[in-house]
Amino acid sequence: MVNSLKTHQKRLIHKKGIKIIEDRVKAFTGENGLMEKVVFENGESVTVKGGFVLPRPSQTSDFAKEIGCEFNSLGGISTDSYGRTNIKGVYSAGDASIVAPAQLIIAAAEGLQAAVGVNRDLIETEFLK
Repeated sequence: MVNSLKTHQKRLIHKKGIKIIEDRVKAFTGENGLMEKVVFENGESVTVKGGFVLPRPSQTSDFAKEIGCEFNSLGGISTDSYGRTNIKGVYSAGDASIVAPAQLIIAAAEGLQAAVGVNRDLIETEFLK
């Protein structure tokens, strides 16, 4: 989000000839599926040939929040390297813990790590105590 840019970052961007508009976007306009203008809430508009969009992924369920899981700065459920959350016996993996990038290979690897965590915890509970 532009509002999170620090002063030195803004200066560097301005130095590169890039204009920063910190007003909210009201609309994108164009024809035939092509974006031509960005219209801001203050009435200002900018003609463009394209743009980048940074989606804000979010959890699709409030379950983790309801049971008291902690979340990371990206909105994913905080875990250790074995998928353990701050709640004993609750594990998280894939898109739930790493909100972006949402890729199958990452989710599968996270799931494997969480499975290792579950197995380690069960072994410790059943055989080492």
